[in-house]
Amino acid sequence: MADKLQALEEKVDQLVQLVEKLRTENSTAKAENLELRNELSRVQGEVNRLRVNQNDHSQAIKDRLQILVSHLQELEQISR
Repeated sequence: MADKLQALEEKVDQLVQLVEKLRTENSTAKAENLELRNELSRVQGEVNRLRVNQNDHSQAIKDRLQILVSHLQELEQISR
């Protein structure tokens, strides 16, 4: 009977150690997840900023091309 009780106590101790280990791992995983969420948010913000810059740059190029096309058309009309 004493052996069975001791074996049960050992099993309980093992379970307590396992629960403590899992709690520690869970805490670490939560901290890592928070860091990853923050990094993802930062990267998404950077992507959005780059998209806006790209759109602005593209529009500026389109505007400049339109001006050049207009000038070319004027030159063509003059040379006729």
